[in-house]
Amino acid sequence: MGIWSRIASLFQRRSLELAPLTLAYAGPDSRELQQVDLFPAERVRSARASSSRSVDGAAGEEGAPPPPPPLLIFIHGGAWRSGDKSDHYSMARHLSKRGVSVALVNYRLSTATGGQVLHPAHAHDAFRAVEFLLVEDPKHPPEEWRKTFDASRTVLVGHSVGAHMVAAMSLNAASKSTTSEADAVAPMPSLGRQARGRIRAWVGVSGIYSIISMLRAYPEYISFVEQAFGNGAQKGDAAERYLPASLESWTLAMPGTYAAPAHNAPKVHLLHSREDELLSVGQTTEAAEHLQRLLETQGGSVTVDLDSYKGTHDGSLQTEAYFETLLSILKQEHIL
Repeated sequence: MGIWSRIASLFQRRSLELAPLTLAYAGPDSRELQQVDLFPAERVRSARASSSRSVDGAAGEEGAPPPPPPLLIFIHGGAWRSGDKSDHYSMARHLSKRGVSVALVNYRLSTATGGQVLHPAHAHDAFRAVEFLLVEDPKHPPEEWRKTFDASRTVLVGHSVGAHMVAAMSLNAASKSTTSEADAVAPMPSLGRQARGRIRAWVGVSGIYSIISMLRAYPEYISFVEQAFGNGAQKGDAAERYLPASLESWTLAMPGTYAAPAHNAPKVHLLHSREDELLSVGQTTEAAEHLQRLLETQGGSVTVDLDSYKGTHDGSLQTEAYFETLLSILKQEHIL
């Protein structure tokens, strides 16, 4: 084999090593967007490669394999109508090289040509994906891919509308709101107790947390909100119909349902670049104030970081400073 053929073969093997495992989380009827791309931590890949090369099938000369790495689940943004898990492969590969398995979640979108996908379909998909990753089906033997991470050491991250979904998962967002609006939108889904108890930290990145607050700050955003939630009656304060899907109407989940050490409340980290051109940092600081009031007596915490990385709403997510900020959260929460 010539030198160029060997180089091409090496690059092809390397590409395959870094390719994600695509998993359908909605069962046999999963649509194309109801998928997760899983990037196992590189040390898991290396251990498996060593195991496959050993003569006796053992896990290498060191004996027992290392414990499985933590898991970071990421839910992308895109105003409920765009975005894709593949937009975040750089982040996944960066973290996987640092010992973190990463799962990137897709969900159905309210595209102009994608059929009638409306709230709460997007959230149902994202919630279902998290349950799929963190909770084994007792009716079936564990799948091999579950060995590539420790589900009890999970951090859940969402960007923009993905942060909206992460916030809803961290709280009780499924109860019916007290709004008097006759055309109020449906409440958010509810994350199961077992899945919630495995998530050690919840991270929102440049998030939409209150649709009401966002629409009052950016009235022009009503176009993509209505594309995702449907048109309302437009009487009085149109934003009020979104109260069931806004942070200010959500409460803490049942005590004892969160991961250790704060069993009664979540550990929340809110990140935002000051250079974000689509959402002001005020959306994040306002959410932090509300969350602090909810969590302060229950042992939870809210940390706000506006300075660790820079860049635009989407561009900042491709920076190494952002990747390292996520890693620092895992270390701070003793997940990594």
